Amino acid sequence: MRTLKLNKKGVSPVIAVILMVAITVVLAAVLYVMVSNLTGGPGDVTPTVAFKLGKSGTAGALEAKFTATSIDVPWGDIKIIITENGTQETWSINTDCSAFEPSGSTSLETVATIAITDNAGSGCNQKISGGDYLTISSYTSGSQYIVKIFYINTEGIAGEDSYTP
Repeated sequence: MRTLKLNKKGVSPVIAVILMVAITVVLAAVLYVMVSNLTGGPGDVTPTVAFKLGKSGTAGALEAKFTATSIDVPWGDIKIIITENGTQETWSINTDCSAFEPSGSTSLETVATIAITDNAGSGCNQKISGGDYLTISSYTSGSQYIVKIFYINTEGIAGEDSYTP
């Protein structure tokens, strides 16, 4: 009867090193793909902020009434860009997040203040939601006003509307 002789030598050292290097490269590639997908989150996308610009219930004021946002947007993450008859000015949120202030001295003809009305409360961490609005004091009949919401995190325009009273 014939006996079977077993070879207990195993894989050669060269093949073993090649397999270990290949496994390490594959694991590193998988880890890279996982980490790069995690870092490209919603902060990299400019949200959509829908609002309607029109006359306010307050005499002599305009109102930008928010209807919806594509993601949660805190008041502190936006700036307001107002164009009045071709003159543009950027307004930043003040320290207590109750209003916006012009960046430097105001160059607009009539706009004096921009106040925030947030239905959920106040503060920089409060999010813009439907029903919130900005009251833009003073306007001139016949002047064209363009209001843009500038999202600071991506430096992009999140919403825009115009109105000529």
